[in-house]
Amino acid sequence: MNRWELKILRQVIAKFGIDYQLAIVQEECAELIQAISKLKRARNSDHPGRTAKAAMNNLMEEAADVQIMLDQIRIMYPSKAYDTIRTQKIARLEKRINQKRSSRKKAEAASDDD
Repeated sequence: MNRWELKILRQVIAKFGIDYQLAIVQEECAELIQAISKLKRARNSDHPGRTAKAAMNNLMEEAADVQIMLDQIRIMYPSKAYDTIRTQKIARLEKRINQKRSSRKKAEAASDDD
C-alpha cells in the first residue's frame, strides 16, 4: 500500500470508526463469497459466454473491495505478527504442493512398474 492509499484509508477509519469499518469488512467478504458462487455457476451453465465475463468482472471488483478492507484491518490493528503468520502459511502451502508432487511421482512410478 502506498502513502496515498494509507492516508485515504486512515481518513476513512477516522471518519467512520473501527466498529463501522469492521461491519463493512463482513459485508465485503459476504459479497466476495457471492461473487465466487456466481462465477462458478456461470462457468457451469449451458451459456457461459457473457455471463462468465460479467461474473469474473464482479469477482475482481469484490476481491479489490475485500483487499481494501484487509488493508484497513492492518491499519486498525497493527501487528508484526501478521507478516510472520502470513509467511508461515505460505510456507505450509509450499510444503503441501511439494508433498502432492512427490505423491504423484510415486503413483506414476508404481503404475509404470505394472
